[in-house]
Amino acid sequence: MEWALNSSLQHVHAFSSDAIRGLPYTCPRCRNETFLRKGKKRIAHFAHVSGQTIKDCELYVPPAIYASKVEDKILDNVYEKTLDLYVEIEKENWSLHIKIPSAVGQYKGKAFLKIPFAWDGERTIPLSSVRSNGKKVRVRLQEQLYNVIVNGEIKDDWKKKVTHAVKGLGEDMVTIFYFSKLGGRRLLPNTPLQWGDTYVLICDDQNIKNFLSLPHHIAHRKLKKINSWSAMIIKLPISSDSFVEQWIRIYLNKIVITPVPQLRLVSPVSSAVDDQDAVVISPSDNIIIAVTGDHGAKAWSTIHVQKIEEMQLIQHQGNGEMPILLSIGNLPVGSMEIWLDDDRLSALRLVCQNTIQAVPKINGVVFKGIYSSAGTSGTEDTYSLHSKDAMIFFEMIQDYKFTLTDVTLPSNVALLLKTQVNETVFKKENPTEIALTLNQALRQDNYVYLDAGGYGSLAVMPLKERENNLISMSTSWREQVKWILLSLRIKHRTVGMIRNDTFNGIDKKKLNYLNRSDKEMLLKVSKIGFIPVSMLPQIKECISECLRTVSFKKNDRD
Repeated sequence: MEWALNSSLQHVHAFSSDAIRGLPYTCPRCRNETFLRKGKKRIAHFAHVSGQTIKDCELYVPPAIYASKVEDKILDNVYEKTLDLYVEIEKENWSLHIKIPSAVGQYKGKAFLKIPFAWDGERTIPLSSVRSNGKKVRVRLQEQLYNVIVNGEIKDDWKKKVTHAVKGLGEDMVTIFYFSKLGGRRLLPNTPLQWGDTYVLICDDQNIKNFLSLPHHIAHRKLKKINSWSAMIIKLPISSDSFVEQWIRIYLNKIVITPVPQLRLVSPVSSAVDDQDAVVISPSDNIIIAVTGDHGAKAWSTIHVQKIEEMQLIQHQGNGEMPILLSIGNLPVGSMEIWLDDDRLSALRLVCQNTIQAVPKINGVVFKGIYSSAGTSGTEDTYSLHSKDAMIFFEMIQDYKFTLTDVTLPSNVALLLKTQVNETVFKKENPTEIALTLNQALRQDNYVYLDAGGYGSLAVMPLKERENNLISMSTSWREQVKWILLSLRIKHRTVGMIRNDTFNGIDKKKLNYLNRSDKEMLLKVSKIGFIPVSMLPQIKECISECLRTVSFKKNDRD
């Protein structure tokens, strides 16, 4: 995918200078871990970590689509989803779009599309303008089918995708979309809803009564009406509710399922990934995995470990606790799959390989400098980029406790220095210049990324962010609090409201351990005088989770 969220929850494009390999990113839709992939043989993109995406994530694309690039042309027979509607929301306004998949390498000569149903009237789009990231076209709201007309010499497979008729809005009582800042895709007919998830509902005036009968346990926000069409954002409760379930079955013709837990590889941290996006590890590595899940996720019971080439199956029993870290020890050489209960389609894929010990030992990229801290002032020290202590030394440079004086690079090795401002490549001929530039870059308020190829790489956070982000809450927690704040701002009713005493008896000094943005959001909730009774459990759960996280991480650091 082309977009991901950075640690500050800002959208970053894979081609932008802000996209830096080695930094943590998450998927804007499923909120699972992703990493940046770019190079001479791959088109820059964010990839889901193996085994860490939900099956229905509309932003997930199999790795084949980014497998190669030749003169900016994607190879034939790549995977793309067929056309469908997407809803985009900006404050109280909303609009519908159809996304045209990439047309690079899919036509010859002059070719174009006709969009009779475009918002501003019929549009003609040359395929030369539909580049590798596709093209979104705003469309009018209609009950009839959306049919795209193609002209020119176009490959059959791609032509079938764009001429596939898209359902209009009137075939169902209510049309349901995923909620996403990048544009939520319409749910497929057989896709169930999930407890705790957020959706967008659109219906015409004939079915507006469905909105009026909305259960109180469903948090909601109405959007501006467009002609005869009404839209609403809803958030389902995090746990099963029979009244809500019945309403969804009757008016939305959907069932609601409990979110499934997910497996994550915690250790070893490996940047090596094979052609099938399986993580490469060593037989000597102790495998530690985590089981995580959204609020109210289904309890798990068994972790399965199986070598793909063999039938032998190892099972680890559990009690359904989440989140939890588990060690499953060492794995034999070969391709392995690890999955929870019966969810093998989301299996974590690992390739266990014997490592090669290279002799003689070389130091690699070596940094030399002097300490300026009390008690060690003037003392010289050296360290390697690939050493475990490298990050400690770089943070000491940020704090003016250590100053680089010299950098040694092996022959034919270049050192890439990348910040949010510029990108520089150094060779071994200028060691003093490298040291001076690094000292200056590390003491400025931006990210610093160093990459010496196989000799190591490192990403250093800005000093201010490292100091301020004392404890950061999870992305799902942050989204829940944002939803609470948004919902409380738009509720003006007086019936069913109670005084907000959810923070009574809580030591607010504990909030000082949070990073600034998380603390400010929680304080905003505490300052709201009255809240709906229906939102009381959600607010209390957010506060409890925050206090548990602060207590756990503070004790861990102490």
